[in-house]
Amino acid sequence: MKNLVQIEGNLGQDPVHTQLSSGKHVTRLSIAVNKTWTKGKEKKQTTDWFRVECWDKLAQPASRLKKADAVFVQGELRSSEYVKDGVTIPAVSIVAGHLRKIDFSIFSKADTPEPTANGSDAPEQQAAEEPAPIAPY
Repeated sequence: MKNLVQIEGNLGQDPVHTQLSSGKHVTRLSIAVNKTWTKGKEKKQTTDWFRVECWDKLAQPASRLKKADAVFVQGELRSSEYVKDGVTIPAVSIVAGHLRKIDFSIFSKADTPEPTANGSDAPEQQAAEEPAPIAPY
């Protein structure tokens, strides 16, 4: 069995890059995944937030992202816990194995794909384009 998760969403804030005392680099991202649907005549939306950690080779390119950038992340779920005000709180994060910046700039505003019933931004009858890779400088 594999522990594998994929998300597409937007950064909710600028990345936080840290170099640890061991010399390893980590960049932490907060990614919002929006889902929109219609119930009757009312349009509804919900947002799920994901914590993502990008280690070593992914840390530097991830640190160049900016708030609101669209990204594709593939990685594995990690569970942990922390103590806040004496209460132990469980936490789940994604440790990224692959990270891509999604570039919709090739579309005019009118051509930007609308989310479909399956939650994808790609039109149902056409395959989605490969997200643009984040290349190191």
